[in-house]
Amino acid sequence: MEILVTRRNRNYIMPGGQRKNLPALFPAYESQEPLLNKLPEKTIISIKTRVPRNLKRHNMIWAIINFTYDNLPETYIFPTIETFVEWLKITVGFVEVYSVNGICRTAGRSISFALCDETEFKMKFFDPALDVMADILGISTQELEDRSKEYDGLDYRYINMTGKSPAQEADGAI
Repeated sequence: MEILVTRRNRNYIMPGGQRKNLPALFPAYESQEPLLNKLPEKTIISIKTRVPRNLKRHNMIWAIINFTYDNLPETYIFPTIETFVEWLKITVGFVEVYSVNGICRTAGRSISFALCDETEFKMKFFDPALDVMADILGISTQELEDRSKEYDGLDYRYINMTGKSPAQEADGAI
């Protein structure tokens, strides 16, 4: 059973009548309250905490990735944007390590909302990737963010699925 909860403080009356403000977990949505109420009182439960992903930051990284991919120097050649993103994940160390026939291999980890929470995404992928892309283009991270804003508002899923950047689609290379 999965229940989204939010942490809030709640006033408790302690033995002896003293009031104390203690943290408590409440269902994040009213529709989940019956599920939480099914748990017997004083039941010890285990919870896994997770900070939800920030959609704005997710869209921003795709705008920055698309901008960088469109403006790569001639020494960087990637056949698709997916190849570039895979290289970027490996470069910043956002990888899974596995072994095949005793040979150690690495592959870029998923940045999907389900597999990567906001803290991990920002600290282990977003910030380091921003630094790498700014270095490639020879500009500051702030300038990279500012210049990539022209890509904001695009359907990032479409771009990611087709592997075509906005410039390639404008040139008719679909």
